[in-house]
Amino acid sequence: MNEKDPALKELLKLTQVYNELKETSKLLDYKPYDKQLEFLSARNKSKVLFGGNRTGKSHTVSYEVACHLTGLYPEWWQGTRFKRPVVAWAVGQDSKVVRNTIQRKLLGEFRKPGTGWIPKDCIDLDSMVSLAGTPLAVDFLNIKHITGGNSFLQFKAYKQ
Repeated sequence: MNEKDPALKELLKLTQVYNELKETSKLLDYKPYDKQLEFLSARNKSKVLFGGNRTGKSHTVSYEVACHLTGLYPEWWQGTRFKRPVVAWAVGQDSKVVRNTIQRKLLGEFRKPGTGWIPKDCIDLDSMVSLAGTPLAVDFLNIKHITGGNSFLQFKAYKQ
């Protein structure tokens, strides 16, 4: 095929759009394992997820937080659903650990927001405030909720 072929150009454009959507809409493709599904389906006011290292605990919990922040729940969701925007803290040992783990899982790479669980079109970049003293760390921001309102997400260290 010729690179100037309109059909090829259109196919390349559609492929690029598809790849960007796939990278910035992970929330919609998650398929939990049985134990993760059991955790996500629990309707308790308090939940704890215990497990060994590298078993998907932070992956699963950050997925649930992203669902609550955005109001975007999959069809299979059995757990608690929030029908309005929420306020959430994402907390870790210190600001560097929070930036490198929880922030990355929720928002994605700092210079590529939307590559984490929260879809790009739900992140209100204008509301994002950087954390003083920790490069590339976010202090807080608004997340667009499916209802049209905004959820509020703040990253904190335990000592805060």
